[in-house]
Amino acid sequence: YDHPKFRPDGKALYMNHSVDSNKQLYSLTRLAKMSWPPQQAPSVPAVITGKTDRSVDGYSFTPDSSTIYFTGEEHGHDKLFVMPA
Repeated sequence: YDHPKFRPDGKALYMNHSVDSNKQLYSLTRLAKMSWPPQQAPSVPAVITGKTDRSVDGYSFTPDSSTIYFTGEEHGHDKLFVMPA
């Protein structure tokens, strides 16, 4: 996990999750979410971009914490994706 960011309302922590590339030829960087404060210990982040076939390069939130914008490469171009937070 890397690049952690709190959602603006402080109720969740998001981070990039990369699969060990030594075991796979092709791996994607996913976006993971963990409720904050954690409800149980140890708390494991849930991958929320698992159905997207793109690596997450960067991400940001709307000020009301309802939406996530993230960038990913598609056909050699950076593309902006949107999903509910």
